[in-house]
Amino acid sequence: MSKRTLLLGVAILVIAVSAVAIWRIQAIRANQAIEGEILRELSGEAIRLILASQADNEQESVPVDSETRMRFLGGMREYMALAAAARAEGMTSEPAFRVNFSYKKNILLGDLYQRKLTKESGTHYVVSTELLDGVWKDPVNEKQFEIDIRTMQEIQNAVARERGENYTVSKLQGASLVKAKENWARTKILSDLAKADGDFMAQRVVDLRLKVLEAGILSADYLRKHWATKVRATETEVADYLRANPQFDVGRKRALAEQVLKEALNGADFSELAKKYSEDRTTKANGGLYENVEPGSNWEEVEKAASEVSPGTVVGRIIESTTGFHIIKLVSKNSTAAASGSPPRLTFRHVLLQKKFEDTQNVVPGVPPPFLSPEEIAISAIEARKRKQFIEEVIAANPIVLPDDFAVGYDGSRHVNEQKFRIGSVFFPVTS
Repeated sequence: MSKRTLLLGVAILVIAVSAVAIWRIQAIRANQAIEGEILRELSGEAIRLILASQADNEQESVPVDSETRMRFLGGMREYMALAAAARAEGMTSEPAFRVNFSYKKNILLGDLYQRKLTKESGTHYVVSTELLDGVWKDPVNEKQFEIDIRTMQEIQNAVARERGENYTVSKLQGASLVKAKENWARTKILSDLAKADGDFMAQRVVDLRLKVLEAGILSADYLRKHWATKVRATETEVADYLRANPQFDVGRKRALAEQVLKEALNGADFSELAKKYSEDRTTKANGGLYENVEPGSNWEEVEKAASEVSPGTVVGRIIESTTGFHIIKLVSKNSTAAASGSPPRLTFRHVLLQKKFEDTQNVVPGVPPPFLSPEEIAISAIEARKRKQFIEEVIAANPIVLPDDFAVGYDGSRHVNEQKFRIGSVFFPVTS
């Protein structure tokens, strides 16, 4: 073979390899573009289809009021934009995502297919014990179970680390392990049945649900990936926030406690003081009353101070515990209720001013706001602001097409089908 012929062959081979590489890149980009197009746009009809597949009653799948629908659409816009950004950064190729998506995809398919079988038979479909046991006869399943569980635990631990939480998911064992294996086997059987049913897998709602699931995982992954650099509050930001918000100074709680103590010592109705000022939610409504307290079951400092005064007496100083500042009035000592030689049981009223503050920024209807430390409140406020700014930037870079509304019969000016509404948990993993 001449040198010229050899060089020509090498050149052809290089061109061929390059062409294949370019083709693969283009194919990947094309698939991403197609996938991105689906996830970047949802019609009102598609949203209703998704919601109907989650609801027990299709007529109860659409929100009753436009405000709820607008919040839902806002959440979906965030959700889909974050997923699009994650896909653009190649996060779908990460091993943890692949395992996570496969694991949750099987759960979703299994749930959907079980509903299908139940509807067809008219009775709740139950996977037999024999089938469940048969799953573990294949060692491949045992290995995949271990991979799935380990990956899910690693993801949960990663989330905790990114949020600065000192939390580690414990390894499954005992009854928890048995239950996890049973659920995994059931999911394996049902999802395999679903995948083998061509007509079922071809349904548009199945495709939509899988796309939404994928978007949910990607959106959570994307937020976690960028949380430390884009969202997490810095020590400087926390210090600046607390300087600008002196209402979260614990010293103010101490000062208020001193004021309440003065009123109590001057003869004010202690029960009314507790109802007005106390931040002990368990006793506030009944005037701060703790009855027949068993020794060692309450704040140690409070029990000690109450036991040192006579019934009907207000303790003449502020009692400080790890929880906060207490003003105490002993009501009675019940010596007969205690065993011989044991401390008496106490009945007392108290007013508690916590060292923490209500986080009014995160109010859930019907649920009292949590008490947080000044630092926790600062972090919550700062990260809520930074998260909002970050997501707005992501949405601007990844436009999402959604309808103005998705009520049945919506014509741009009125809303019909005013039915009760509930949203499946799949939709708001990053906005809750």
